[in-house]
Amino acid sequence: MANYDILGPASAPQSAASSAIRLGLARFDSAPQHVGKKFTGAGLSLQAGQNWFAQVGVGNSIQSTIGISGALVSSEVMVGGGYRWGDGQSLSLQVNRGQGLESRLGLSVSYDWPRYFVRLSFDAGLNPVPADKLRFSAGVRF
Repeated sequence: MANYDILGPASAPQSAASSAIRLGLARFDSAPQHVGKKFTGAGLSLQAGQNWFAQVGVGNSIQSTIGISGALVSSEVMVGGGYRWGDGQSLSLQVNRGQGLESRLGLSVSYDWPRYFVRLSFDAGLNPVPADKLRFSAGVRF
């Protein structure tokens, strides 16, 4: 499954490899996944809004696992939204619902700066470990 984090500020530079298409305040983005030359899944997301924003995404992944014949297919739907200030900071909430061998539910709250972020998330039944997880993460964009 692609990572569908709430996007940074609208003015954030896009990489040359980005597949995002902007139409006014809406942004469409795809996320194909490959391991080597093997296709392993894809996702599609839509985000709209300037200060207040909303995002929805869907994805599908194929995971080959050792000791299990065949591949595991999982799907995910994400809904999120938040507020973006003019200085590039944003506060967002995201809810994920996954289907596969096990149902999964995720919730995350993020605070972003143009270069840094902090995130608190809860994942119920996250692959491949079925135990519920509460996580705090922080990072730097480069």
